[in-house]
Formats: sequence, C-alpha cells, structure tokens
Amino acid sequence: MLEDEQRNTHNIEIQYQWVKGHQDTKLILDKEGKRLPLSKAAKINIDCDKQAREYRRKPEENRKPEKNQLMPTEVKVYFPSKDQISVDTIDDQIMKHRHGGKLKKKLMGKFHWSLANFQSIDWKNHGDAVG
Repeated sequence: MLEDEQRNTHNIEIQYQWVKGHQDTKLILDKEGKRLPLSKAAKINIDCDKQAREYRRKPEENRKPEKNQLMPTEVKVYFPSKDQISVDTIDDQIMKHRHGGKLKKKLMGKFHWSLANFQSIDWKNHGDAVG
C-alpha cells in the first residue's frame, strides 16, 4: 500500500536489493586480491549502520525507543514479488522471494509431485501444524 502511494502520489518506484552487510569491515576482494569498490547500496547501508549505532548510543530525548516496541520483522507489509502480491511479515516475504522457487523445485523433485499436487497443498496450515 505504501509502495502504491509512493508510486501514484510522488512518482517514486521502490526497488529492493540485498546488500552484503559489514562491507566496511569485511572487504570484498577480486580474484587477484584487490579490493572491489563499494556499490552505492553498500555505501548507503554502511551510513545507515553508523547512524543507527549512534542513535542507539545517544537517542534524542524526545525520540527514545519504546520499551516494548514491535520488532520490524514482525510488521506486516504489502510486498509484490515475482508476479505475486502478499501481505505478510518482512522476514517471511524475504524468505519466500529468495528461496521459494528453489524450495518448490526441490520438494517437487524429492516427492515426485506435479505442479497441481504442489499447488493443492495448504502450505499455511501445514506450517502452522508443524510449527
């Protein structure tokens, strides 16, 4: 919903990109051992880490964190991914986006399921039952 609002109201397109963490302390090297330049996303990630660290150390008086704040990974968000739209937790959506296709292929091969068999399974209830 927020993404739609940004797109429609402000003509902003949101893109998601995984960024390897801690590139400021764990250098990424090429085959010859030379340090690879940081991408713009990596530089932004490093800056955000620094700002978050500083905020945790010295929060502004009027912006101190709540004692029982909701963890960001528990927040449900609208997330379009691979021709599907889901409203789920951030963690669940990232896992589905990154691993869903590979996991589906692995399960179908392991159990010799057709696509119809796979799609007939109520995965949400299965997950709740086992987990």
